[in-house]
Amino acid sequence: MKYRMKYRLKKYQNTWSDQKIGGMFEEVEYQINIQDEVCDMELTGNDLSNMQELCRILWEILSLYDGYFYVPTMCKIDDVEKNIGGLHKRYYKTSQIWIDNAVLLGRNQRCVTEDIIITYRNFRNLGRDNRKMSKSMINAYYFMKSESYEKINVEHILSLLLNLCDGFIINAYGDSGAMKDNIKKTFRYIDRDALKKGLKCVGIEDVDNLYFMLGEYRHEIDHYKYKEGSISSYAKSVGISMIAIDWYLTYFAELALRTAILNYIGYEVKEEIKSYAAQGIVSWLFFKRMSMEDIEIPK
Repeated sequence: MKYRMKYRLKKYQNTWSDQKIGGMFEEVEYQINIQDEVCDMELTGNDLSNMQELCRILWEILSLYDGYFYVPTMCKIDDVEKNIGGLHKRYYKTSQIWIDNAVLLGRNQRCVTEDIIITYRNFRNLGRDNRKMSKSMINAYYFMKSESYEKINVEHILSLLLNLCDGFIINAYGDSGAMKDNIKKTFRYIDRDALKKGLKCVGIEDVDNLYFMLGEYRHEIDHYKYKEGSISSYAKSVGISMIAIDWYLTYFAELALRTAILNYIGYEVKEEIKSYAAQGIVSWLFFKRMSMEDIEIPK
């Protein structure tokens, strides 16, 4: 039996993206061909439900590398075309905001081995029955970037991302205590020098205290309780627009969490790609800093 999916990608520099991936997982053979703006995925096996589950897992893993879910355009089972309308859960429809700003972390070396599939699936499916919240955390991460969430105030998007960073460390490595420490552990996977460079360019000099300030910010937004030490209070005290800082830190938090998840499942993003991704966010802030009061949503 053959199960075939086609997806549409955003336009990349082809030498960074075009790739062929193949392997075997639990008696299902998979072949993925990414070329230009098309991803062609073909699975061969005897159990349709196993193939459909693997297809979903592969789709999710590819979204971690690319930063968004590819858009399905065709589904065939043994050359019989099927309706693709039911394939999308709400969180599989990535908001255009995130698609436009997605950075390809795997480039043309996306790694989808049996070990990575097993590690991701096991972590992704751990729920309350296992006394874990990994499943809820992963679903919330995808939902946060979906069309269903795109009209939510950026303060709450950033707050949710900080909660997800905290939750990722707790579920992946164990509960180690303070939220600021777990945020810091997640942010270790990005180019933190670039992060601090952007903050300093808009007058936030107290970058060594950043993770405490972010933890206080999360408490402030989640509980509507003013925190003197939050990054929003600091920005207000020095006359900086918090809208720009919110989006800047949102992009960095998403990048940190995505990179941390990839690292956990067995793929280490190269330092040069981490730097490239971080510098793109910094460049956005540099470009906008002269008109921060006008910033709503970066395009």
